Amino acid sequence: MPGHHDALFTTIHNEGTLLPSDFLQRIAARDPNLPGLTSTDYGRHDEILNEVITDSWSQLLGKWTKFKATLTNTSIDNKIATKLTQERWLQEIFHMLRYGELSRAQPLEIEEKRYTVSHIWKQVPIHLTSFQAKLDERREQVRARTGVLRYSPHSLVQDYVNYVGKHPWGIASNGLRFRLIHKNMHMTRQAYLEFDLEAMMQGEVYADFVLFWLLCDQSRLNNEHQEECWLEQWSHSAQKEGIRVLSRHGTNVKEAIVALGRGFL
Repeated sequence: MPGHHDALFTTIHNEGTLLPSDFLQRIAARDPNLPGLTSTDYGRHDEILNEVITDSWSQLLGKWTKFKATLTNTSIDNKIATKLTQERWLQEIFHMLRYGELSRAQPLEIEEKRYTVSHIWKQVPIHLTSFQAKLDERREQVRARTGVLRYSPHSLVQDYVNYVGKHPWGIASNGLRFRLIHKNMHMTRQAYLEFDLEAMMQGEVYADFVLFWLLCDQSRLNNEHQEECWLEQWSHSAQKEGIRVLSRHGTNVKEAIVALGRGFL
């Protein structure tokens, strides 16, 4: 299911209510009233955050120019395409976001099914696949006692954060799109933020890249207590603010109805 396109961030899709549009705008603007957005919070104590982001943008544009030539080669098989996607592009992104060298994940046992996400970083599942694969397409083979099942890259990560992992967030990417996926037991409705890297790089949409950097830097997921990482704190804050807004609206509606009733009387 495609995410909802954000009116202001043209290459960012928001599915569910993890971080509503107005909250994303506050992050992008680095609202001083919103905690977690200083250089120190990002582990950049002696650096100016705007300069760091601009430098990262310039470097990635160059990397993208080299990688996009791979996208037109339809003769390579999926295994080689996965290797090229990871080594020539995604690895550069994760280094830029300071995840360092990602560790290969060990096979998992989930409800009698044996399969694996590709990488793990401090208990955060990260599944990196080929640019030829779609994040919601069921093509990954997963061995189970009942036979061989097919799962999409998104569902692999979703299952991990739902049933096995200790961290409430995970990442899935095919190089063209990059998803932040949150624990979500209501499988009928997905909950994630998706960044269309291809459109972002091709269109040189720097404003969207700023938000991508602010949301996906390793400092947003790095916390000894996973439930206290910045992404989780922001998600909880956004939900609380939404509840308060609904409560105020409900009170206003009630007062309006009472006023109308008095008027009729």
